Amino acid sequence: MSGNQSNESNVSFNELANMLAKINCSHCPSEIQGTLCGQLSAGLRFSATQWLQYASCMLDDKNLNNNCKSLISRLYTVTLEQLEDPDFPIALMLPDDNKAIQLRTEALGIWCQSFLSGFGEGQVKEPLNDDIKEVLQDFSNIAQIENSINESENAERDLLEVYEYVRAALVSMFFEINHHQKLDLAVLDTLH
Repeated sequence: MSGNQSNESNVSFNELANMLAKINCSHCPSEIQGTLCGQLSAGLRFSATQWLQYASCMLDDKNLNNNCKSLISRLYTVTLEQLEDPDFPIALMLPDDNKAIQLRTEALGIWCQSFLSGFGEGQVKEPLNDDIKEVLQDFSNIAQIENSINESENAERDLLEVYEYVRAALVSMFFEINHHQKLDLAVLDTLH
């Protein structure tokens, strides 16, 4: 379940957390990736400059050095690529599995809340179907998850199940909403 992906181009939870700490930013990696996934799922796309401006604003207008800009840009690119490729499942950016379950549970709640915020900024042009509405309601419920969970095998299993549900629902929602966008772009390409 760990959000620390192994591919070199991926951005890990720890890598992003370290960058945020260096610029004295209180936001967590789960919040940033959740917001981005919500925006992308709702159809928003950014140019490199737009994304860096948005991220800087989101990070309390911190001055981003070149290393920060590179990491933030890579996060956008990799996240979009993973969402668009059904053969490469996206990993939600959460603390490592060896961290306390309370911390990971809280991060999953933050991820879901941030997803909803990002999704709300999106450009969904068509009415949402009942399945998507249900997923958004589920994400809202997960965002309110209590982090007073005790360490146990059952708690670990439950968290893994919720994590897998969120990840699968994210991919499904992304394809459902963005499928129309891809079709629209294909039609435009054939008209030119």
